[in-house]
Amino acid sequence: YEVPQFLHTCDNTEKEEAINRGVAILKRSSEMVDEVVKAAKSSYTKCPVLIITRGSEGDELNTVYQRLIKDIANNAEERMPEQPWPASRGDVHAVQLLQERNAQGELMIDECNAIVEHATKRCYTERREPYFRITVTDMFGGRGHDFDCMDEGANAAGGMLVIATSIPDAREWTQWKGRTARQDRPGQFLVLLSEEEEPFSTEPGLAPLLRGMSADAAINELLRRKDASITQTLAAFEGQQARGAWQNEMCEKYYAEKPRGHDAAWPSEDHRRTDIKLRDMLRVPYATGQKLRDAASE
Repeated sequence: YEVPQFLHTCDNTEKEEAINRGVAILKRSSEMVDEVVKAAKSSYTKCPVLIITRGSEGDELNTVYQRLIKDIANNAEERMPEQPWPASRGDVHAVQLLQERNAQGELMIDECNAIVEHATKRCYTERREPYFRITVTDMFGGRGHDFDCMDEGANAAGGMLVIATSIPDAREWTQWKGRTARQDRPGQFLVLLSEEEEPFSTEPGLAPLLRGMSADAAINELLRRKDASITQTLAAFEGQQARGAWQNEMCEKYYAEKPRGHDAAWPSEDHRRTDIKLRDMLRVPYATGQKLRDAASE
């Protein structure tokens, strides 16, 4: 029994893959922000724009948001209104900030649905010039929200544009791309990265290597490295947990053989030599429990 995906409920229809609009690796984070604003400027009059930033890391979310307000929403040469919609229309801003909590630490769950709903709707200036809102978010907005762009004009222009300023693990990346090309509609994404951030900041030769690849190949290589890094982290964490269990077992046996009160001096006068040895052993990251037992028996 196979549950039919709602994306394929019509005969002879298939979900369209989101179009890769490119990968750019900039020398500096400030240049990356410039490119984000430039891409948003060239797109918001034709299609909705969703920008997924690194959030509070490097204050990137707020930096991108404030630049968009300054260069687009408050720019008289652009189409966006400087002020939000009147209260009677929900006080909706043209540049929206979508995050789990606001600056005061309050949950924004109630506001999220309205922000997502307005994100893909066509807007008009007083001169009836069309434009779409720009939504700025972090990893919270990169998954679980249904940005459903049904505007024919926007879809003719490629559909909702997702701009990413980092590459997460493969599972998360699938979610990010899934914010566009919803159901049977088109979608597109653009990746803008900075050499000042990971993984480039610790791998000087990585940026030139990726620049020599196609956009898809560069993303696949970054995904491979990210997943490998996660695997190594999990293996290291597993090793730390195992060492913690071995050390706990050793300490229980040690204090069972050499009991003392909870407020006794440490190291104790009676067991000073072995107390100090125990302390020194707890500092060593033994690779196996057997090696720890061998050292304890000496």
